[in-house]
Amino acid sequence: MSRIMVKMLFLSALVLGAFYGQARTLSVGWEIWYPYQYRNKAQQLLGADLEILNAVAERAGLKLRYSEMPWRRLMNYVKTGEMDVAMGVSYNDERAKTAYFSAPYRREVIRLFLKKDQLAKFKLDSLADITGSDYMIGIEGGYYYGEAFAGLMQRPEFNAHFREAVDIEGNVLMLVKGQIDGFLVDPNTMQAFRKRYAMEEEFVMHPMVIYQSDIHFLLSKNSVSADEFARFNRALIQLRDNGSLAQILKFWSVN
Repeated sequence: MSRIMVKMLFLSALVLGAFYGQARTLSVGWEIWYPYQYRNKAQQLLGADLEILNAVAERAGLKLRYSEMPWRRLMNYVKTGEMDVAMGVSYNDERAKTAYFSAPYRREVIRLFLKKDQLAKFKLDSLADITGSDYMIGIEGGYYYGEAFAGLMQRPEFNAHFREAVDIEGNVLMLVKGQIDGFLVDPNTMQAFRKRYAMEEEFVMHPMVIYQSDIHFLLSKNSVSADEFARFNRALIQLRDNGSLAQILKFWSVN
């Protein structure tokens, strides 16, 4: 082999090494969701989901670029590949057609919250009871509240009892204005919201559990390769197995 050929092969190896050594940057969508995804007063992006995702990316040799957007738009962008990653996602079969679900990294429970003085008047034993009631309930657009809820929402007589908001602030505002009687939300989110706005005594949780499930990261099949997903998922499992995941969740006081 000539010296020129050897030199060319050596240079090619250097170029390829530099190429593959560059960390892949994944685009991540987020929206205000205490205590999982939010900005503090100094405009720093914080939260349990973000801290876990940052730790996964570091272990997997990936970089992240965050963009704020409404949840429904984010779900559509992950589906099309315009965004690579979404945090805090419940599993459903429709999403699994176009995206990878990571190993679960926390649990989520959805409950009904009311004004404190309204609990005694709220007579519900099951989701289906809402159909025959006079109640109007707030939900967040694009969120998944479980298979039972999704099935009931196909019935006009049930669907008519719900109003959509973009986020928890929108639901709280509608409740304060008397436009709804209560809203569905994760208790961890509600607790963080109450502390942030000094509203600890304003709301109460109804005893009925609406939905509970494992929570995952969602990675687009249209923009993330199977190998990249495997590397990402492996890093998450390693953080779970070495106790780092539990430490982060404990710090944020979530499960």
